[in-house]
This record gives sequence, structure tokens and C-alpha cells, in this order.
Amino acid sequence: IASGGIVVNPKAFTQYRVARVPAYVVTRGGDASNQVDSSGCALPASYVSITGDVTPGYALRQIVDHSPVYADIAGRYLRSLGDVE
Repeated sequence: IASGGIVVNPKAFTQYRVARVPAYVVTRGGDASNQVDSSGCALPASYVSITGDVTPGYALRQIVDHSPVYADIAGRYLRSLGDVE
């Protein structure tokens, strides 16, 4: 998303425990970067992720439907993609 925060960041693979790609990760602002364990990995409650051969819209809809804490943020990204929830 040109203006909205989709980022490929090598350090994030470790921080968010990305073991398979593609992976979509949604965090609550700077929350996840401040809540890390002794290995520098974000605590599971500070982010949500989905992996698989799916479109960004599908991944975000799954987060909206199954992760109430992150539904507003994922919904905002869906709207910026022009996708209807």
C-alpha cells in the first residue's frame, strides 16, 4: 500500500517469528516493538499474523473476522486497498 504501511523488513522476520512466506503481520502501532522477549521477538499478544498463498485482502479479511483486537486496524488497511469488508 503506497501510503499505508506495508513493509518488507528483514528484522521483522525474527521479531514476528515469520517462518513461512508470504506472511501478513498486523500490529497495534508501536506496541509490538516495545513488547519483546529476551530473544527480541514480539510477544504473541502484541501482533497477529497469517501466512499462506493468499492475497493481502484475503489475509486482512481473515484478521477482521477472527481477531477482534486487530479488526479495526485490518479493516482500515482493507479500505485503503479499496476492498469492501
